Amino acid sequence: MKLREKTLLIIAITLAGLTSVLYITSSNILLGSLKKAEEQETRQVVKGVLSVFAQTEDDFNARFADWSAWDDTYTFIEDANKEYIESNLVAEGLGNLKVNLAVYINTSGKIVFGTGLDRKKLEIIPMPEALKPHLTLNSILLQHPNFKSIHSGIILLPSGPMLVTSQPIVNTQRTSPIRGTLIFGRNLDADWIERLSKITRFPLSIHSVNESNLPKDFQDIRTELSAKNPILVRPINEETIAGYALVKDIYDRPALFLRVDVPREIYRQGQTSLHYLIISVILVGLGFSGCTILLLERQILSRLSYLTKGVNDISTSKNISLRLSVPGRDELSSLGNTINEMLAEIEQGESEQVEERARYRAVVEQASDSIFMFDLETKGILEVNTAFLNLLGYELEEILQLSIYDIAAYDKQAIDSNIELLLRKKQRRLGEVIYRRRDGSLIDVEVSANLISYGGRQIICTVVRDITQRKRAEDELYKAKEAAEAASLAKSQFLANMSHELRTPLNAIIGYSEILQEEAEDLGLEEILSDVNNIHKAGKHLLGLIDEILDLSKIEAGKMDLELKSFNVRELIGDVVSTIQPLLVRNFNSLDVELSDDIGYMYSDQVKVRQILLNLLSNAAKFTHSGKISLTVSRVKMAGECEEISRKESNISHSLSAGLITNCNCLIFQCNDTGIGMSSEQLQRLFQPFMQADASTTRKYGGTGLGLAIAYKFCEMMGGKINVKSELGQGSTFTILLPTNS
Repeated sequence: MKLREKTLLIIAITLAGLTSVLYITSSNILLGSLKKAEEQETRQVVKGVLSVFAQTEDDFNARFADWSAWDDTYTFIEDANKEYIESNLVAEGLGNLKVNLAVYINTSGKIVFGTGLDRKKLEIIPMPEALKPHLTLNSILLQHPNFKSIHSGIILLPSGPMLVTSQPIVNTQRTSPIRGTLIFGRNLDADWIERLSKITRFPLSIHSVNESNLPKDFQDIRTELSAKNPILVRPINEETIAGYALVKDIYDRPALFLRVDVPREIYRQGQTSLHYLIISVILVGLGFSGCTILLLERQILSRLSYLTKGVNDISTSKNISLRLSVPGRDELSSLGNTINEMLAEIEQGESEQVEERARYRAVVEQASDSIFMFDLETKGILEVNTAFLNLLGYELEEILQLSIYDIAAYDKQAIDSNIELLLRKKQRRLGEVIYRRRDGSLIDVEVSANLISYGGRQIICTVVRDITQRKRAEDELYKAKEAAEAASLAKSQFLANMSHELRTPLNAIIGYSEILQEEAEDLGLEEILSDVNNIHKAGKHLLGLIDEILDLSKIEAGKMDLELKSFNVRELIGDVVSTIQPLLVRNFNSLDVELSDDIGYMYSDQVKVRQILLNLLSNAAKFTHSGKISLTVSRVKMAGECEEISRKESNISHSLSAGLITNCNCLIFQCNDTGIGMSSEQLQRLFQPFMQADASTTRKYGGTGLGLAIAYKFCEMMGGKINVKSELGQGSTFTILLPTNS
């Protein structure tokens, strides 16, 4: 069989085989990859739900830290006074805490107070009898070796699972002996599961491990879930895949089975892609095979045979004066012309090689960087320039006796691995390594290497640059960065600690001042009533400053969390306006509020939204005298409108973004005043903590400069945006964009 027939047969078989293999491997890889991706995505969703579950438990613990470390609780566990119960443990108070159980137990194991709560009816009910076996002295719930001890988790009761937190009862300063245990519990009922589903945005199902009528899918997986295999993924149908997980109780025993339903978007897309792949592979394979065979014969094989014959004739005769004749204007004809030119230049090239080597050596010697070459097979050093000799302190005769293993400060395996990586990628490598000098000292260098052919051998040409000074500068910069981060953390911790220590006695001062106010009014002591009022106002003012410092320190320390819920925006605005009214009257200002009809509800942190608005209106009232303040609230529903708002805000004198609005449904709060305004220089430091416009502003109007900084941080946490434009003496306009479903 001739070459032509062999080639055509091989190409036909190869194309057919490749088409078949391509289809089989592509379909297997695609389906396998899609299944793995689908399973991995489902596992990540389940892990996310478990993370939200754990965060819910942490939030539940943190909510009652102040209750267990409270002087009133510390006294109540001893005398069980009714005032404490009437003030804190009535149905409305427990309902606000969102708990279904409150139990106070002294150190001897006696229940001082215990009650349950029907949160739907908001009625006090007896404490569950099934809970009492969990409240013995040897129970983990009552074992607190120190005041930092907290136990929390799930307890299975006949009525259903309950999330409980157990904390030791100590005084506010946490310096006294532990007097007992405070336990709060919340039922993990259908409302809680629905809320968790809304947070995670996936349908959830939770069943107790002791449930007698478990659904069949839970029965199938209950024996497969274990510590080594904590998450299982099972397809439910063509539309849904489920992820299962086991949740343990407070005693580290299996308590709940969790199921998360995830839409099978990846699976559906994979099926569609596979159908298209089958059709396209068949059509392309048939068409490409026929065209390739026909064109290959006409355009390549016949002419290649002629070219091969001509080359063989030149090789046989060894007469480089002969030339090839290949008709056409394509690569084969170009190849023939190239061979002809190559034959003509071989002799000239041989003479030029000598001159080229000389020029190359001159360039290498004059280079400021160190250059050396070593043999790829033997790893021996073949050639170096003067800069490399000076860098390592060797003489030329000495270094040519060495290998790359002698100068690189690594073991042989690491050096071979690095060379293998260079060969595999077939590209220049640039990195930092350590070389060993002649005197044994080490030096940091930056190395780039290329694989070249030189003198019939595979050679690695390496360029080396000394980076000792740069490494020293990087070390100094890293140490400075660590010192700055440590100082910032210490500052935040100091502010948080000091604010907490100041708040407790300050609350006492405010409380006593209120008592003195009432007594002075009852006794008609008008001469001291004014002084007592001043004490109360000063205490409230100082408490507000401490709260701002504590909020800022929590934000900077990463300990400020969002409490998301749906709330009525119109009611929130009414509450803010009522709160700010005394500040408006003090400076003889008027406030106009304009609310659009569709502002409705928003799902966000109500407390932080309220704080942002109070900070803006307080600033407007403080820096405006006998002027006008306006607050406008509207809803933007279309993405184009959000973009238009951003474009309109782009030409203001100063703009700071506290986040990226990713949802087109947002609320716009615009606060405008006719106050003193700000210059462009003052705007640059407007949102910095403890900074006001300038020193004169601080002296005249007071304040810490934290209000706007906190507002900026809160906007950033909620994914919002805050803008300001102002001119000196012309007033200021603050614009806030907040997503309604952040």
